[in-house]
Amino acid sequence: MTTNESVGSLAKDVAGPGASDLTVSHTVDRLARREAFSETSDPAAYVPRAETEKVLDSIRVWAEFDGRGSTIAAIVGAPGLGKTLMLRVVESRMNKAKDGDARAIYLPYAGLSPTDLSIWVHGLLGRVPPHGSPHSSPSPPVEVAAAGAVDGAEKPSGVDDAQKAMSDLAALANSFREPFFLLFDDADSLPAETLRALVEHLPPRESRLRILMALNPDSKATRLLSSLHAFAPPEVSLRMRMSAEETEHYLRRRMEWAGLPAADIARLEDGLARHLHFLSGGVPRALHAEASAEFEGVGASAGSPAKSDHKQAKRALDTKRQREDWLGRPIEDDLEI
Repeated sequence: MTTNESVGSLAKDVAGPGASDLTVSHTVDRLARREAFSETSDPAAYVPRAETEKVLDSIRVWAEFDGRGSTIAAIVGAPGLGKTLMLRVVESRMNKAKDGDARAIYLPYAGLSPTDLSIWVHGLLGRVPPHGSPHSSPSPPVEVAAAGAVDGAEKPSGVDDAQKAMSDLAALANSFREPFFLLFDDADSLPAETLRALVEHLPPRESRLRILMALNPDSKATRLLSSLHAFAPPEVSLRMRMSAEETEHYLRRRMEWAGLPAADIARLEDGLARHLHFLSGGVPRALHAEASAEFEGVGASAGSPAKSDHKQAKRALDTKRQREDWLGRPIEDDLEI
């Protein structure tokens, strides 16, 4: 289903049965404006620009080493510049290139123990980790070294669980034809035990299980990367904001993608794009907020229909939540309620 079709379907749900064509039309326009400037991580909404294409090309070169390069890499950039979207685009391109064979999984939350991480990753692929199921026989360690283990010494339970979880993840990676990638968003939230498990149980190179992290350029990221020094992780910087020209192109593409009326798009040529660029400083997240505020009242004339009541909107949201997977973005972002 295209964005326009999705918005149109939701507009009919919100407007309710028997709504006039005018009411549905106004609702479509309002929802399209919402969609155009929402902080979506949908790869279909990606608008290429020089900085983001440079980032994606650097990640492609790193990934194409097929495990011969560093096991871990990081995208480092200030909040609001699009690190989450970069991860989702990487995921989409990797998986599309392999004709449906999963090669990468985006993880919006990194604050997990090794065991929970293994269970989550396997679950996203419709599998059960061998050590996570009481009915399965434990799999032998695959591509995992128990660093620091002493023969005959009894290991703490947590250490043993971490090794089992990493063994399961490595075995999962080995089940694919090519290296398997975990894409961690907000990676600085990784717990110490999980970070320690990665350092102790993943080979620094020639690994079938590889990790791409998104980090803010702050002290937490510095400490995390320092703890990964054995991997010599390449750092890909996402730092350049959009120029005025890129801002106008970005707005136009997002508005066309969401299906906004031509009259709304035409306003960009009257100095509005440069005004929004000035207000946002060329930061995509700030630009979304400024553009939303600018277009929020458009079409709300005396002849326009009133907003749907809260209960009706909630019913539409409940229906849509059952139809689609909204991992990574709150469903409530789609409606003004």
